[in-house]
Amino acid sequence: MERFMMAGLSVEVSRRALPGAVFGFTRTEASLIELSEIDLKRIDFKVELQESVLPKLRASRERLGRLMPGGILSDFDSINKYWLIYRFAQDAYDVKWYGLMLTHAHESTFSRDPAAFSPNRKVVGAMQRTKELYKESQVNEASRGYEFLSRLSQNHPTDWKEILWAAWKLDQDARVTSNADKKDRNWAIGDAIQRYSPDGEIRRQEFETLRGIFG
Repeated sequence: MERFMMAGLSVEVSRRALPGAVFGFTRTEASLIELSEIDLKRIDFKVELQESVLPKLRASRERLGRLMPGGILSDFDSINKYWLIYRFAQDAYDVKWYGLMLTHAHESTFSRDPAAFSPNRKVVGAMQRTKELYKESQVNEASRGYEFLSRLSQNHPTDWKEILWAAWKLDQDARVTSNADKKDRNWAIGDAIQRYSPDGEIRRQEFETLRGIFG
């Protein structure tokens, strides 16, 4: 057990509950004796964002701006909004968060492009899924178990599912490349990102630049 001061009161919680009180969970969550595994991951991912990801993005802004015109990686508000979705998707499918972020930015401008959600198009959603090839049932299956992400702030209510689906697809494509060409995982993910879209070569360059920064 740990004892700490909060609002002038001495509060005693377990070591596992302490991070919830420190890193901004609600009062109810912070008072729990034990946090769930999901909550502990949320804490770890939020700390990673603040202490590592955002500082590295800011430090590399000029370098990335030359490679990625339009300020994709200066949109810290969108990156912050979708960070937990990207990070849980990485955790689920071993696809780097920045690969998902790049895909999201290019495909739908972080889900801010109204045309990306038009029901009359062949591709739809945050990651511009081809509806005839990848059905809604596949999206639901790829996102099963992560329904808690639907409660996060996002520009479109299905964004969390579509991002998890894209992580699943990139993982599947990368597995084919790894098996066929005997390439390492990160090379294969970059190849999958390149094949995701007609402008894939540009995205591949962006992915490799970010891999040099974040690993």
